[in-house]
Amino acid sequence: MSHTKILKLNRKLNICQKFKIMSKNILLTSLIMVFFFISEAQIKKDDQLFIELKKQDSIFFEKAFNQCDLDYLEKHIANDLKFYHDQSGFQDKKSF
Repeated sequence: MSHTKILKLNRKLNICQKFKIMSKNILLTSLIMVFFFISEAQIKKDDQLFIELKKQDSIFFEKAFNQCDLDYLEKHIANDLKFYHDQSGFQDKKSF
């Protein structure tokens, strides 16, 4: 077999290998996308848990931030709070 025939055959094999790899990648990507589309990451808005969390979140925000109820905030923040503020960096419960 001549050198040029070997090179041509080698190129064809490389193209086939690349095609197989690309096909596997497309298949894998498609499967991942299907999985994410059929899975539900959030609970429904009429679910009892969602309703209760939304209610408690509203109460917390109203009392702690809108009314500046420091006693309420003190009672409802964990002692080991770590909060990151984009301007002042990390804060603990005391500096929060």
